[in-house]
Amino acid sequence: MLVRLAPADAAQGTAAAAEAKALGLHRLYVLEGRSSSALGMHAALADAARSHQLTIVGSEPSLRTGSGVSALLARVRRARADSIWIGAAAGPGVVAVLRALAPRPQGAKSEPKPLAVLGSDALYRDGLLRAAGAGAEGLHLTSRFVPPDALSGAGADFVDAYARQFGEPGLYMAYAADAARLVLAALARSDGTRAGVLRALFRTRSYKGLIGEVGIEPGGASTLVRLAVLRVHDGSFRFERTLDLSGS
Repeated sequence: MLVRLAPADAAQGTAAAAEAKALGLHRLYVLEGRSSSALGMHAALADAARSHQLTIVGSEPSLRTGSGVSALLARVRRARADSIWIGAAAGPGVVAVLRALAPRPQGAKSEPKPLAVLGSDALYRDGLLRAAGAGAEGLHLTSRFVPPDALSGAGADFVDAYARQFGEPGLYMAYAADAARLVLAALARSDGTRAGVLRALFRTRSYKGLIGEVGIEPGGASTLVRLAVLRVHDGSFRFERTLDLSGS
C-alpha cells in the first residue's frame, strides 16, 4: 500500500495541455517516451487536449540518438505544428532536437517560424541545459514538485527556518517533511500497530501541511494535485507559476 503526496506522473499530461492553452498554442506534435509513466502522461495529454481546444497533429517515439532530426522536424513542419511536447527523458535524441531548434544567427536565410517546446520533469536536468545550450532557451516544463521558494504560508515559514539552520533546502524537502508528519499524526490516531497506522493514514481527509491542504484518496493518491511550471531563461530553470489541478 502506497501513499503519494506528489501528483502522479500522468498529471503532467493534463498540466501540459493547460500550459499549451495558456501560451496560446493550438497544434501540438508529441514526441513520446517509451516508459509506462511516459505513456500515461501522453494518454492524459490526449484526454485533456480536447477540452483545451488543442489538436495533437502528430505523434511518434522520441529519437534515441541525434540521427534523423532533420527528417523529424520536416514531419513536424508538414503537420503545421506550432509546438512540440517531449515526454521522453533528456537523452541524446532530445538534445539534438533542441539544438536543431535553436535560433539561427541574424541574417540567416529561410528562418522557420519558431516552435514552442514543452516537456515533463524528465527534462528537469542541468545536464540538458549544458548539452542543448541556446536550444533549451524558452523550454517550458511541468514538475510534480513545487520548488521550496514557491511555497506559501506554513511552507514558506518552514523553508526560511530550514535555510537559516541547514542551508538551501532541496526540491523534495517539504514533501518529505509532510510525509513524516502525516505518519506521526496517523500514529497518534491509531492503536500503534502497522495495520492501525495504515488505516488512520488512509482516513486522512484534511491535513494542513507545508505543501497545502492534503487528503488521502482510497487508492493512496493525494487530493492536492499542484504542479509547478518552469521555463528555461538565460540558461537556468526558472519557476513561472503554480498550476492547481485538484478536483479536475
